[in-house]
Amino acid sequence: MWILLYPLVFGICLLYNLKGKGLNASSFILLLYFLSSICGVCLHLYHPDYIKIEISLQAVVHHLSCLFLILYPILQYGNTLSFDLLYNKQSFKRIAIIISLFSLLGIISDIPNYYLAFSQPLAAVRAMNVEGGLVNTQVGLKSYLIAVGHSAAPFCLFLFFYFRTFLKVKYYLLLLFIASLTNLSSNILAAGRGETFRFICQLILFYLILKPYMKTLSKPLVFSFSVVIIGFLYFVYSVTASRFGSENVLLNIADYFGQGFVNYSKFYDSFQEPIFWGRKSFSGLFPTEYRVDSLDVNSVVRIGFYLNVFSTFIGSFLFDFGTCGTFIFSFILFSILSFLFNSKISNFIKLFFYIYSCDIVMFGVFYYNLSKSTALLSLIVLFMLVVFLYSNVFHYKFKL
Repeated sequence: MWILLYPLVFGICLLYNLKGKGLNASSFILLLYFLSSICGVCLHLYHPDYIKIEISLQAVVHHLSCLFLILYPILQYGNTLSFDLLYNKQSFKRIAIIISLFSLLGIISDIPNYYLAFSQPLAAVRAMNVEGGLVNTQVGLKSYLIAVGHSAAPFCLFLFFYFRTFLKVKYYLLLLFIASLTNLSSNILAAGRGETFRFICQLILFYLILKPYMKTLSKPLVFSFSVVIIGFLYFVYSVTASRFGSENVLLNIADYFGQGFVNYSKFYDSFQEPIFWGRKSFSGLFPTEYRVDSLDVNSVVRIGFYLNVFSTFIGSFLFDFGTCGTFIFSFILFSILSFLFNSKISNFIKLFFYIYSCDIVMFGVFYYNLSKSTALLSLIVLFMLVVFLYSNVFHYKFKL
């Protein structure tokens, strides 16, 4: 029962952080991993597909070591993050306008498919998506701009809370919230669950980050957020029921949320040596002919079980670097993040990396979500864009 080490370790860390810092962003991330590991334990005990998987001590220790090497600097920075020194308001207005336009382009491109999607059962919508019938997959300038918009969505949602806390400009609030829905829009057309979960986590995370600086949340806003979260949870429930049957829906949701901590041990035993050397997890950094699509892994690697399952974001790295290489890579990330968050570099750059580091590790209970080339490259483009807009080089002032 080595799998019990997961909730034990996460539970202890969660209680320690709650005692010292309360329910903040770092506590929320630990809570996600604690709940996910609890679901993993339940799957291993009661789900027929997971009972037979052997959980080894070596795999659990390796997994926890790599996880905390990456989580530790993020959690530490989250515990010390301060907005006492306000960021450049005019720069944030520039960023809000420009990146929202990219995100809105993605929503606008989805609109023609809404009627077709909502007029059919979710199972049929999912089948159409697999066949490429609803979500736009064409390659071109428009698709690249939309990809940047998808990358910008988490930052738009953060800016929504930032403007709500410090600036209170209604035009920006409406614009930013709508723009933050671009990933959800595509997710609904795909009858998927991942982006819904991701959006709910971002919503809670950014609220907790800025909660100490909020005077009050108006009752209409609290009610609206509650309705949004409940509605999205119902959507996840409906998608799960349509794809896997109406029986044992909660068990299937637990399967979705917790399988990474069971599957990791199987991946650890099977991928001791490196295979792709970064060509899968960081495909955007390689020429097209050398890239490995995560959906094609089963056709590239011949092994006795299905590989397109969740194994947490650390499990995603096993394909590329093997067990030893994944630990070394985790230590390198630990060193980079520790240096970044403790350096005298611009607080704005730290904030950007913190937001997207949190996004990666929160979704990391499933898998590493930047493995597609467009996802990584568009995030790099977004980073360069917002740094340029935040700098004094760009002087145009928006007067909304």
